[in-house]
Amino acid sequence: MERLHAFAYAHLDRPVTLTTMASAVALSQRQLNTLCHSEFGQSPLAWLRGLRLDAIRRSLVADRNADLSDLAMLHWVLPSRPLLCLLPCAFR
Repeated sequence: MERLHAFAYAHLDRPVTLTTMASAVALSQRQLNTLCHSEFGQSPLAWLRGLRLDAIRRSLVADRNADLSDLAMLHWVLPSRPLLCLLPCAFR
């Protein structure tokens, strides 16, 4: 799990595929999928997207003037209201 966390946090700002994620932690794609479903209740890429959205939330809280579209591009995610559960103005 430590390798998975380290890989995910090191790649929040880059595109990642299931194949690269699995290779980084020396698991097959199927093993990684099973692990993430048992540990996080979701797929590896959904878990990574959640980490990216959390990074965007933290950035918005830290800098109330941050541009949401710039943050989304930086973290390789296109946040939407259902995923964030709040409008960007809630962080400002």
